[in-house]
Amino acid sequence: DVAEERRAECRQGAYVRVIGQVRTYQDTLHILAHDVRPVTDFNEITHHFLECIYRHCQNKKPAAVPLAPGAWGAAPPPTVQSF
Repeated sequence: DVAEERRAECRQGAYVRVIGQVRTYQDTLHILAHDVRPVTDFNEITHHFLECIYRHCQNKKPAAVPLAPGAWGAAPPPTVQSF
């Protein structure tokens, strides 16, 4: 069975990828794992760290302030010419 083989490769100290959901139960976070598999390509680890940095930077950006209706900022509104 493929699942048994993958489970055998997942040992303490090995990198694994966990696919699942984070849930809260009685004010405690839990991970409901749907799939656990060993990491065979270590680019996955690099990709994971780069994605963490990217998401952190996105979350640290200040929220964009929406412009009021009809506000054009520094640029003048477009003109309509009729001939």
